[in-house]
Amino acid sequence: GLKKLSKSDQLVVCSVDESGEHVIAGCGELHVEICLKDLREEFAQCDFTVSDPVVSYRETIKDHVVNTFQWVTKEGPLCEESLRGVRFNLSEVLLHTDKVHRGAGQIMPATRRCCFASELTGSPTLQEPVFLVEITTPKDVLSGVYSCMSLRRGCIFEENPREGTPLVQVKAYLPVSESFGFVAALRQATSGQAFPQSVFDHWESLPGNCLEKGSKMEELVLGIRKRKSLKVEMPSLTDYLDKL
Repeated sequence: GLKKLSKSDQLVVCSVDESGEHVIAGCGELHVEICLKDLREEFAQCDFTVSDPVVSYRETIKDHVVNTFQWVTKEGPLCEESLRGVRFNLSEVLLHTDKVHRGAGQIMPATRRCCFASELTGSPTLQEPVFLVEITTPKDVLSGVYSCMSLRRGCIFEENPREGTPLVQVKAYLPVSESFGFVAALRQATSGQAFPQSVFDHWESLPGNCLEKGSKMEELVLGIRKRKSLKVEMPSLTDYLDKL
């Protein structure tokens, strides 16, 4: 009966809670009453016990913590780039008994340091944006497309000949950082016969460990920090991790 009710009304949500009770959620008292009437008389065709209506609430935390979380996810500790694919679990918090010491000036810096320390202990890395590139080119210059892609960390994953024509449509992934000057290089490699179109497709994690001295990842992070006029050294866990 509940499945039929859900299919008949897109606004109603039926679920089962941990106690085994069936819950019918609607958009108002009248809507729920109509759903119960339809369930009793048409879909289930049986009598059942109905509890008093309840309201769903949501738990939240202090605005200072929310604002700090937004601040942290906008500017991470490595090189102040936005975070992606990261979740912070707030497991235990001990606040000062004096209300004076529970303001934004105390909560926000402590929360920020905690989030930064959590990220640095979680093997942080960088993700780069990747273009989906579609290239239309004659078959006789296809080798130029492959060579141009290989020089720029590109990956060709599909090749479709166009029936009745000497043209081939190639699909490839190309890191955005390697796309500068790509069109000119491609035209030079194909004598101006290849025509690319690029659109953002996905993010991809860069290989390597950014916290490893002398690695290419560390070099990239330090380059970004220098461009942003930040201190040209990797952030240390001791800068944020407090131990009693």
